[in-house]
Amino acid sequence: MTDYSDGQVEKVLDSIDVRIGGEAPNDVIIFCPYHHNARTPAAEVSKDTGVFYCFACQKHASLVDLVRFTSHLSYFEALRLIDKYKDESSIVDSINAKLETQLVYERYDSAVIRKLYDGLTASNRAQDYLRGRGLTAQSMMEYYLGYSANLDMVTFPYYSPQENFIVGFQGRSIDGKEFKNSTGTKKSQTLFGIHLHKWDREVFCTESPIDSILLHQHGIPAVSTMGANPSKVQISLLTRLFATVYVVADNDSVGKAAAFKTCEKLEGRGIMVVPPDGNKDIGEMPYNGIADWAVKEKNPLGRLGKEWEL
Repeated sequence: MTDYSDGQVEKVLDSIDVRIGGEAPNDVIIFCPYHHNARTPAAEVSKDTGVFYCFACQKHASLVDLVRFTSHLSYFEALRLIDKYKDESSIVDSINAKLETQLVYERYDSAVIRKLYDGLTASNRAQDYLRGRGLTAQSMMEYYLGYSANLDMVTFPYYSPQENFIVGFQGRSIDGKEFKNSTGTKKSQTLFGIHLHKWDREVFCTESPIDSILLHQHGIPAVSTMGANPSKVQISLLTRLFATVYVVADNDSVGKAAAFKTCEKLEGRGIMVVPPDGNKDIGEMPYNGIADWAVKEKNPLGRLGKEWEL
């Protein structure tokens, strides 16, 4: 539990969209933003720990979660706001230092990166495959996609979460459905597309890099776990960076079960969404219908009445 410096909690609350109703020796009394009480302040925030509690709706939250909810900020943006009012060592720096000691990201060989990128530029076969999957030329450049002629695989680079340099690749065969990960790197320590969307408040999370690119092309923030079972590091990144994660399930019993388990691990931030009937995944959907589907799934009313059969 975090201990905040003198006056820090009061300054943070004064800077966000909450209505302060008074103070007690150890707490700040506020009107609850979660159930919008207006007549009598029903909630309190500890000056020492930042813990929020509402006596009316029973909501319990950390100061970080309260800032994120009221100000629509990402996890790290909320930390930075709180950190502005701290006299002691930086909360953000300490968390980043902890992450850096736990995970080591090494830049992938720049010559190999360029060779794969040039390989795609030179291969009509690889470009035709990607265009056939719905990817645009702009996306091929933006994501720095590549092609290995030796393996006959298109390659999808993944980046370190913080420094934004390429740390490895996932290859996918043009014929069939075979996958290969680059030697010496761990895709489980990052998310495909994180370099483009780590500052977004909400994100769609897919198994396939191609599905996440298709969403991105429609202006929908999306990342990929590059597999059905996200690692602990990937779950940690999703919960730290995003307020809401729309976990895209393959439209079958196995896919829904996997997505349901992922949502359970996301500490209340995960919402399972499923492509329309008749479409196993986003890649099978009509291209022009992807954006409308995503917008509908983000609207809670669009999910009313659905029963997920696992």
